[in-house]
Amino acid sequence: MIHLQRLRTTSILKWVSSNFVENHVRSSKSPFERIGSIYIAQNPRRFYGRKRNVKPENIENVDEMTLACDDNVRKVSPAIRREAQAALLEYLHSTRSLPFTDAEHMSKNSPYFLEKILERIKDEGDIRQSVVRYLRYHPINEFEPFFESAGLKPCEYNPLLPRKLMYLSDDNLLLNNYYVLCNYGIDRNKIGKIFKEAMEVFQHDFGILPSKLQAYEELGLHQSFIVSRNSSGEVCFKFEAVCSIPK
Repeated sequence: MIHLQRLRTTSILKWVSSNFVENHVRSSKSPFERIGSIYIAQNPRRFYGRKRNVKPENIENVDEMTLACDDNVRKVSPAIRREAQAALLEYLHSTRSLPFTDAEHMSKNSPYFLEKILERIKDEGDIRQSVVRYLRYHPINEFEPFFESAGLKPCEYNPLLPRKLMYLSDDNLLLNNYYVLCNYGIDRNKIGKIFKEAMEVFQHDFGILPSKLQAYEELGLHQSFIVSRNSSGEVCFKFEAVCSIPK
């Protein structure tokens, strides 16, 4: 019985992936996509690296944090951690204008990234101001705390970092599809696994992913089933990897 159910689920997912692009007709020609009360301009798709488990040749000169793939984050006091998180939140939200919810999630769920920053600042009394000062003069690659807060460790996301991009606002397709998954009920901490296993999901043009999710539901896969499958680590979106990206 379970085997038949899995076959049915697989058939539905493959059918949607293979037939959706051909039958999909975009309902709007607007160059902007609305997400809640925010309109995001449509940009060309970005390309990301796909090499896996690649270590730089001169490993002595590589920041060890970029290769970290265990749970051994350097122990810092809760007070120092809170101050560093507050500084990163302030930078992402006030300086970089990221939505507060996104900035807060990134600042509270990127311990490796925060550790890297703390190692680079002088050991001064006011940690928060020290981090704020560091960020003011050393712009960060925002994709690092973003991917870490999505559930990936540095050794997992480092080969996937976008080329020649530092700011999340430069990749509207990534953010748009990320918000689609968040609003659909996928845990933010699990979305990184979807990105790692099926990067193409985040390159879908505006409106494609919501329509695919709706198509899954119309064929019998309820939202609660899709969300639970992803939250448990079973990435049913892997079928999107074989789906042609609309031009």
